[in-house]
Amino acid sequence: MEKVSGFEKFAYSMGAFGQNFAYAIMSSYLMIFYTDSFGMAAKAAGTLFLAARIWDAIIDPFIGLLIDRTNLKSGKFRPFILIGGVLAGLFTVLCFFNPNLGLTGKMIYAYITYIIWGTTYGLMDVPYWSMAPSMTIDPAERTKIVSIPKITATLGTLLVSVLTIPLVKAIGGGDDSKGYFGTALIFGIICAGGAVTAAVWTKERVKIEKKQGEKFIDSVYVVFKNRPLLLLLAMNILTGAALTIKQTIVTYYFKYNIGNEDLIPYFALAGLIPMLIAMVLSPAVSKKIGKKATAIWGGIIGAVFSAAVYFVQSNLILLFVFNSLSLLGNGVMMVLTLSMMSDTVEYAEWKTGKRSESIIFSFGTFTNKLSGAVGGALTGYWLNLVGYVRNVPQTPTSLNGINMMISWAPAVGLLAMAVIMMFYDLTEERHAEILKELEARKTKNI
Repeated sequence: MEKVSGFEKFAYSMGAFGQNFAYAIMSSYLMIFYTDSFGMAAKAAGTLFLAARIWDAIIDPFIGLLIDRTNLKSGKFRPFILIGGVLAGLFTVLCFFNPNLGLTGKMIYAYITYIIWGTTYGLMDVPYWSMAPSMTIDPAERTKIVSIPKITATLGTLLVSVLTIPLVKAIGGGDDSKGYFGTALIFGIICAGGAVTAAVWTKERVKIEKKQGEKFIDSVYVVFKNRPLLLLLAMNILTGAALTIKQTIVTYYFKYNIGNEDLIPYFALAGLIPMLIAMVLSPAVSKKIGKKATAIWGGIIGAVFSAAVYFVQSNLILLFVFNSLSLLGNGVMMVLTLSMMSDTVEYAEWKTGKRSESIIFSFGTFTNKLSGAVGGALTGYWLNLVGYVRNVPQTPTSLNGINMMISWAPAVGLLAMAVIMMFYDLTEERHAEILKELEARKTKNI
């Protein structure tokens, strides 16, 4: 089996680093930009998030289908990564532009730019993660390949969390709307640069013939006959929705509950360092006790400390410590989910005779987007339900509601992850057996 060089792994990882600059600012700061700078009501913002992200979720499988039927001279995945990444960077900037229009005009502008952003992001995201199985067939190499991008993606998220508020204040000079636009411009350029790097300096080794004459329903069949994949998708929806709520509410939490937005970078740094540690250690731990057991324990630990965050709002030290420990579970799954999803590609080929990496990974991004739609909408609706009013001191009911979203929501998601993983049966041993059977089939057909 051909090994992937360290430089190529690094180049590939830059795609995740760049795209997370776009994704992190959109997922963590677009809601508060809409409500506190753009002038949109929380309920209206929640509806926009729901509509736009449902569209994102629906379009991803079709992007995957298109990629599965594409095999250009420059590659099957890399051209989409390049084009999608550049466009996603552009529309990240446009989403944070505050046009001089009336409320109706602003709403139309927000819907158009956000929906197009989601489409262009899918054009980059679906082929990016679909490409991992095509770089090598070696399961151990795959874990390394997806581990590095998940680490650089987390570094990107960390930098967005640490830099956004200081940049907004420095660039805006008291005008947050201007500050967000300038910050988005910087992050959009980084997003495009990462996509170019990943597309130019990587190689697709596992060649799959271009699919012709295969109906969409035939490709979807690969997903619904793939039990391990379905469990991973269900887990993605539950944990993703909970994490989206937490990411979106952090700025509100420090602005209103804690009363000090300047603490957000330190809170993010304290939280993402343990997540990085978990991501670095996950391959070694999973090699020793298995991916399934690693995921279960990560989920349980994360759920316990997430729930504990609710009770320590008045103690900043415990708040930082408990939140940091809660993110260990998220760090574990950021690595393992992609590695396990790669394994389901061979499971699908063994079960149905169809490999279909892109349609499988597009359903992964479909559930990520669907969870984002649900999480974003629930955040807006919940803020409206608890009586949130922008840029004024909040009521005790509103403050308690915000506290619940930053603690209990991720706790429920991580606990659900642990429960679902108990039913996951595509172990390393079973995957090795499947690879042997596939190899025997190919030898027989020669």
